Amino acid sequence: VDNFQVTYPNCTAILGGLEISGNDITSLAGLNAITSDLSWLYISDCPALTSLAGLNNLGSIGNYLMIENCNALHNLSGLNNLVTIKSLTITDCSNLENLSGLQNLTTINGYIEIRNCSSITSLTGLTGLSTFVSSLDISNCSSLATLDGLNNLAAVHGEFNIISCPSLNSLMALGNLQHINGNFWLKGCSSLTNFTGLWNLADIWTSLILENNINLKSLGGFDHLTFLGGNVMIEQCDSLTSLAGMVSLHKVGASIHITNCNSLTSMAGLESLTSIGLTLDITSCGSLASLHGIDNIAAGSIYTLNVTGNGALSSCAMHNICDLLANPNGSIAITGNAAGCNSPQEVQDSCTLSGTLPAGSGSLPEVWPNPASSLITVGTFTKGNIYVLNTAGRQVLGRSVTEPATVLYVGSLPAGVYVIRVVEPYKARTMKLVIE
Repeated sequence: VDNFQVTYPNCTAILGGLEISGNDITSLAGLNAITSDLSWLYISDCPALTSLAGLNNLGSIGNYLMIENCNALHNLSGLNNLVTIKSLTITDCSNLENLSGLQNLTTINGYIEIRNCSSITSLTGLTGLSTFVSSLDISNCSSLATLDGLNNLAAVHGEFNIISCPSLNSLMALGNLQHINGNFWLKGCSSLTNFTGLWNLADIWTSLILENNINLKSLGGFDHLTFLGGNVMIEQCDSLTSLAGMVSLHKVGASIHITNCNSLTSMAGLESLTSIGLTLDITSCGSLASLHGIDNIAAGSIYTLNVTGNGALSSCAMHNICDLLANPNGSIAITGNAAGCNSPQEVQDSCTLSGTLPAGSGSLPEVWPNPASSLITVGTFTKGNIYVLNTAGRQVLGRSVTEPATVLYVGSLPAGVYVIRVVEPYKARTMKLVIE
């Protein structure tokens, strides 16, 4: 490198790419006569290289810029005139602190990959970028605290992955992000507590994956997320107490998987969600006591239901779950939960006792008084059959009727909870009855 201008006098262009590698390289100053654009630039295994000065005249790189195993670099100063590249990869540069030097970069037509850079604290240097055509992948950057540098990012047209960045504590730099066309995957970001800063994110076209973010407490920040085309997958987020923060999310294209979130007590926060495309899977959430919050997901949109291993979960008789059990679309697994939600039959019993009806069953019959001790009146129908069932589902009274209101004597029945079931042509209705 030092003798480049002596060996190649008057050389200002390299037709193709340039690879720079060597333990004894300390400076790139010998390359400062290169003014024409490169096809690619690969700088690797230069442990003594402290600066990229010498590449100042490069304006664009037609394909990729890759820098790896250059542990003396603290920033990318020297690339200050670079405007366009296709892809950027920086790996195993243990003393790199930021990306300053790329301030004039406005276009990346491919991907950005930053891996195993343990000293990088921010992405300062990328403020000129507004879109990525392919993906953004940041992994194993243990000192990365913010995403400053991505402040002007409006869209990622592929994957957006942040993995094993335990110091990341803020997403405020993503305030202009509106669209992610691939997965949004955050894993092993143990300092992140919420998603404040994502207030303009409107859609994720594949999946939202939140995994092993042990201090994540809420989903606050996803307030304007309205569409999610793939899955919601939340796993091993042990501090997550609430799903609040997705107030605008109405549809999930595939499945919801929530597993091993041991502080989650309810599904509250998903009340706006009306449709999913495949599976509802809630597994091994030890503090979950109720499914309230998913009440508005249409039963017909749930193909597979898996509610297992939630030791405190006793309240599962949501009206949509009751509808699904009455008319299943696919496989159903309900087991390993608390009493009342420990099997499909237990949930169906709770559905019946609470007066929860299958879809299309019509309005509830009028039964009065309730509680009762001797006589009850059942109304709001013209003809059919009335059955009184005990909690075991056994019929204890029954009669055929044709009047708009029917009086029944229940004084001979032991005190307890019963079910009034009215069967009319093309529909059946139920209500809980308490006898004192």
